[in-house]
Amino acid sequence: MFSAGHDAVGCLYGYSGVVRKEANAILNIVYDRINAMSQPIIITCACPNHEEAAALARLLLAKKLIACAQLSAPIRSLYWWKGEICDEGEVLLGMKSLDVRYPDIERLILARHSYETPEIVAWPLTRISADYLAWLREVVDV
Repeated sequence: MFSAGHDAVGCLYGYSGVVRKEANAILNIVYDRINAMSQPIIITCACPNHEEAAALARLLLAKKLIACAQLSAPIRSLYWWKGEICDEGEVLLGMKSLDVRYPDIERLILARHSYETPEIVAWPLTRISADYLAWLREVVDV
């Protein structure tokens, strides 16, 4: 990230040699961690109906925890619950945000969701257009 010809520490403080290299290495680690925290993610959450999914989406949007949400058409979910196989209709709520906001998103969903153990799943976006990523980072409060 920072090179010997253009390093922040050397320019600011005039350090040279080993000290400058160590300081630049630290700055690179900090930059990498900040960048990693602002990585885009998709979160999905199964909801019992459109009303609950929309209410969760609106609340997360109002708090600027997510940039956008999509509510699926009704889906059919089959799963184990309390020793039985269940077969239920649900709505899948898909949301885009930044990794740094995931704990707040999860906390809010757990507090508001009607399920005892709601599905909250997130995964990183490894390919995303530059313009969309810039918009996402602009919209989500960090």
